[in-house]
Amino acid sequence: MYIDKQVANTIKTYGRQFRMNGLDFKALLQPLRYKNKMYLSGIPTSIGRAEEGYYLYVGPPDIEIDDSSTDELVCEGMSYCIEKSESVYFGTRKIYTWAVLKRVRQ
Repeated sequence: MYIDKQVANTIKTYGRQFRMNGLDFKALLQPLRYKNKMYLSGIPTSIGRAEEGYYLYVGPPDIEIDDSSTDELVCEGMSYCIEKSESVYFGTRKIYTWAVLKRVRQ
């Protein structure tokens, strides 16, 4: 499918190098700035507040990212835990996984 290739090429081209459980892979990582915590627990915060230490992850569909695990992801010397994750499908085909990561140590 064309959309699969677009997502895979974007991750491959712009992604950062990650390591998790001995696996090396590329994924996108950006600081997460939002006005409420709808991605974490649905509890609103004050307008305009930005949470420090949270990041949006978009990664390949073949890497299992599970928010019920205690796995840590390492990118550029920093470790992250998985706060929330979800797979995104196009029809019945998984095309990527997004997650909210929290920095745990440098």
